[in-house]
Amino acid sequence: MPDYSGMRWQRSVGALFACVVLAVAMTTASSTWGAPGELTVSVIDVGQGDSIWVEFPNGKHMLIDAGDVGADAEVLAFLRQHSTTRLNALVVSHFDADHIGGMPPVIAAPDLQISEFWVSGQKTGEQQQTKLEDAVRDRGLTPTVKQEGMHGTMGGVKVDVLGPGSHVYSGKNNNSIVLRLTYGNVSFLFPGDMEKSERKALGKDHPWTHADVLKLAHHGSCTGTDCTFAQQVSPKYAVMSYAYGNRHQHPHQEAVNALTLAHAKLYGTAPHGTVTFTTDGVTLGPPQTTRQGTVAPCPHKLQCPSEKEKKAAGVTGPAGAAAAGTTLVGNSNTKVYHKASCRHAPTGSNRIIFQSASEANAQGYRACGTCKP
Repeated sequence: MPDYSGMRWQRSVGALFACVVLAVAMTTASSTWGAPGELTVSVIDVGQGDSIWVEFPNGKHMLIDAGDVGADAEVLAFLRQHSTTRLNALVVSHFDADHIGGMPPVIAAPDLQISEFWVSGQKTGEQQQTKLEDAVRDRGLTPTVKQEGMHGTMGGVKVDVLGPGSHVYSGKNNNSIVLRLTYGNVSFLFPGDMEKSERKALGKDHPWTHADVLKLAHHGSCTGTDCTFAQQVSPKYAVMSYAYGNRHQHPHQEAVNALTLAHAKLYGTAPHGTVTFTTDGVTLGPPQTTRQGTVAPCPHKLQCPSEKEKKAAGVTGPAGAAAAGTTLVGNSNTKVYHKASCRHAPTGSNRIIFQSASEANAQGYRACGTCKP
């Protein structure tokens, strides 16, 4: 595997190599936000879109996505404010316009150097991807395809590429680059716009594990986060990148409920502005935000899951919609399952999550007589 600038990609990282990298990281360039030796992650407020800035302990930088068309002004202002003159890795999670629309001007910025340009490898032929490819060619960048199973380090931080897998899906969201950053005892998960198909495929052989910070997939859509995933990741903090009044009506109640049940503290770029985490690899405190607010689910009229998903699950009509779209909470002591809103629903270690009544019944649970799920 070739040795790219800033990162050596390999299937495993030897302990001695990791120690040497960490030692160098602790003595090189200082952070522009956190103290030397700290990892800083900012979910930039770009409206309805995604853009995430990472400053590694040795002063190197990564940018994941650049928002929609017009968001480049906000992204570039942020980069300049934080003295980012080189991106050691510029990452395209996938080719939706609200992730790449602002990227061509970022690539073309004369005061910004780019070492590596990461893509998932999917070709859509759509206008925004064509514009991006033109910008990449004009800047003389060579795209590097990242897929499941790649591992490396940057500034003492372990970088794992969890997706996409080998299967290419027809949609863009389920071909997202999924990254996990781990610094000491603290981890971050960035799943792009990953939805059910990719989430299920990637978790089949390697179940999702805990991450301290989860940047929600698909801006808080119910297709990006379900209760099973939220329980497996069990984040301390969850961040949704969205704009008030967006046409998709993000964030959805289902995603907010799933994370609330997982005891995550919720942040959103709409109410909180840019959300920034800083860690020394041992401790992780609450993030800094550029404004104060509260995440509230949109009272949307959309049906989630979709009729297609419900049909695939073998459920139809109002009863089927409730079974497929509503989280049920079981009590492992009493063997009774409840609606999540039921006053009898457990909140302790005896709590178990079901995605449908049929799943609960199959495991020997009975329905609560009060909430009648």
